[in-house]
Amino acid sequence: MTWGGTGICRHRYGSCELWTLDDDLAGSGARRFADLVDLFFRSGDTSLVVDVRLVGLVDSIGADALTRCRDAHPGLRVVGRPASWDSLTVAVRRSLMGLGPQRDLESAFAAALRSPAADEQRRHPRIPLQLPVDLLVGGRRTTAALLDISRGGVHLSHVHEQCLAALQAGGGFSILGLAANPLGRELTGVCGVEPVPAAPVRAAAPADFGASFFGSPPPV
Repeated sequence: MTWGGTGICRHRYGSCELWTLDDDLAGSGARRFADLVDLFFRSGDTSLVVDVRLVGLVDSIGADALTRCRDAHPGLRVVGRPASWDSLTVAVRRSLMGLGPQRDLESAFAAALRSPAADEQRRHPRIPLQLPVDLLVGGRRTTAALLDISRGGVHLSHVHEQCLAALQAGGGFSILGLAANPLGRELTGVCGVEPVPAAPVRAAAPADFGASFFGSPPPV
């Protein structure tokens, strides 16, 4: 949804929130954005990911607003470069690079949500959050959740009993609900086309299965 009279689309992931900006970050709009960030953290939230890859113009006010927000709120992380990167001034680009932007949502959420004790060496970061989805198993649709999400693979939880036998048997299934979610789209390469074919790769517990996506995108 959009919020605060600005081009901000909000998605909630557990204790972390994603803001996707799709408007200019300049002038009074940049000041309004900074006020909304301050309001977000004053409300008690501690983790915010801001995706600027769809942003158009960023002027010095916008760059300063992002820098001030990042300095004031350690729980703020920025993703990507604005679409207008090549046309931005050198000073603005330098300010944006000083924010230490994450390359993608996968990296940003992994950094925002993991604890230092949980660090591990993996080709792709694991994101410790829960994402509600639907499963299509043997023609039956049932609700479930994705856990410990990583590029190309997840854990499934909260699977309905009637589908457990089919999953335990190792049959293929499909995941629905990813195309409507920014993180799901990025990890699977889905852009409005569903369902996403998947297959079990291991059974960790009766109601907690590993799964891999078919045709998941290459590393970025």
